[in-house]
Amino acid sequence: YAAAIRVLEQASEGNRELASDETYGKKLKYYKEKYETQFLKDLNELVSSGDYIAAGELITEASEIMPYNETVEEEKAKLQGKIPEYLNTFDPVTSSDWKFGGDAEDSFGVDHSDELNHIRLSATSKAEYELSGKYETISLYVAAGKGIDKSVKCKLKITAAVGGEYRYRECEVNASKAAEKISFNISGCTSLSFEVTGEGADIIMYSVRLEY
Repeated sequence: YAAAIRVLEQASEGNRELASDETYGKKLKYYKEKYETQFLKDLNELVSSGDYIAAGELITEASEIMPYNETVEEEKAKLQGKIPEYLNTFDPVTSSDWKFGGDAEDSFGVDHSDELNHIRLSATSKAEYELSGKYETISLYVAAGKGIDKSVKCKLKITAAVGGEYRYRECEVNASKAAEKISFNISGCTSLSFEVTGEGADIIMYSVRLEY
């Protein structure tokens, strides 16, 4: 149903005649109703099993497919404080070369552009975020981009802070290293920063989520 909705909406972009066609409207409404029913069924199963990460991913997908949908927003509100939040839903306080989306093929030829949030980073990429202190963990994946030279070794440094206490993780990235998962405790932290070092750096960061 999600695929059908995307195809129909893409077909009507810039096409007023199609967008106003009664048959087209009925088809789109039909698939949205089917998607909403399936969404609720799948979400209830995930919540019942305690899989809040997958539930959060499902809600994020539903929000993209049916933005401002009352049912989706109501279910999201019910799970506030349980489902993870994704970094691309936050606005950075400061940033440089920081834009989610776009090409996300890594040095092994794996395309990560279907991930819920992904970003291509270079040696000038950095960002700082303010946090509420309510998150327990940050988790993400890091991989070398397809454009990285085999001789290049670069790093992604992630720093979380609360008061005068700093916690950080550094991940070295190169063309021969497969995607790596990073996860660490950020309990109580009120700021979060990302910085890339290394000339010629080409890094893909994806599925960045803040968990309760």
